[in-house]
Amino acid sequence: RVENMVGSQTIFSTRLFTTHSHKQWSVLSANTVAFAGNFAVWTLFSILGIQIKQDLGLTDKVCLSPSLCSRRVKNLEQLGYIIRRVTLLDPKKAGLPVTVFIQVTLHHQVKKDLDHFAQQVLNWPEVMECYLMTGDFDYLMRVVTPDLQSYQTFLDDKLTAFDGIDHIKSSFSLKPICYKTELPFGHLL
Repeated sequence: RVENMVGSQTIFSTRLFTTHSHKQWSVLSANTVAFAGNFAVWTLFSILGIQIKQDLGLTDKVCLSPSLCSRRVKNLEQLGYIIRRVTLLDPKKAGLPVTVFIQVTLHHQVKKDLDHFAQQVLNWPEVMECYLMTGDFDYLMRVVTPDLQSYQTFLDDKLTAFDGIDHIKSSFSLKPICYKTELPFGHLL
């Protein structure tokens, strides 16, 4: 790979190969391409490679030295492409086998009320995910608890105690079918 700096643009020329065990995995670009605003996306893509899991062993998978790989990851963090690095735990083994998806509708969908609810949700450790939605309800939350009684306590002490809620609908997960943390990079080809 050849990189030439032109002002604030980075020009990539020739072909970029991502290799694993000295075998070519993918040819990403055959032409000279200018990436002014998408330099970080290209860097992220070149680090992770095509359909390579976003996991440990990054330097081996992309054939970069550990220091160069670390520097690129830090650059992506500074640019906001990498939000944070985490370790994923099995909720059941961590004593949190109950997963509940909750649809929440507020009395009034005005900015002040939406912001107030969103701020409150950040204080509830049981809430793993919360999304502002379009459609029949305002928020969709994923909550984990150790048991049904703990979920009832969450409802009584936190969610229904919040002023301004019009409707709550809970759906209990029987088992997870698909849970991914890797992003699909096919659109970057």
